[in-house]
Amino acid sequence: MDYRNNILSMDKNTVLYGHAMKNNTMFGNLKNYFKQGYVDKHPILYLDTLYEGYEQERSAIQMDVDFKSRG
Repeated sequence: MDYRNNILSMDKNTVLYGHAMKNNTMFGNLKNYFKQGYVDKHPILYLDTLYEGYEQERSAIQMDVDFKSRG
């Protein structure tokens, strides 16, 4: 999570950083959001923090993907 976001209040615009492993664990499934059909079938995002779990209806997702570093 970006240092400017508040983990206790989950700001309206929360920036998350992560990386996918080569076997698609961790954040690997996020690339499915490039497909409209997947977006339509999965309108809710789930996020677990150290303090609480959240379900949020996504309004926008922006991903900055560096495929060159995936080897």
